[in-house]
Amino acid sequence: MVASLAARTGAGGLLITGRGFPHGLAHDGVVEPLIRAGVAAVISESMSGGFFRASVKLGLPAFALPGVAGVVADGDEVEVFLREARVRSLRTGAQCSGTPMPRRIAIVLRAGGARAFVAGRYGPPTR
Repeated sequence: MVASLAARTGAGGLLITGRGFPHGLAHDGVVEPLIRAGVAAVISESMSGGFFRASVKLGLPAFALPGVAGVVADGDEVEVFLREARVRSLRTGAQCSGTPMPRRIAIVLRAGGARAFVAGRYGPPTR
């Protein structure tokens, strides 16, 4: 899956999904391959809390955006405003907005995830 996703989206591609992404409990195990595939962000109609937390921890921007599937078609180029949780299709100009991302989460994501944020703030781990 990782190789085919990387080939299809290229580095920096977005993964836009339907409702309830992903199913199951191995959230780190889902986020890590997406990062390796070069996915820049995950935007979903709805998203499990565990996946969202794992994404923030590992530095992959992700947010739920109800209505995104009706605005974006497969292969569309889109403009994404992560902090505002807003997406606009460059093909149609249609857009949808969600709940803005809390500032603290945006700061952790900008640092590259929780480990990078803590290392940047307090120095690298000593062990």
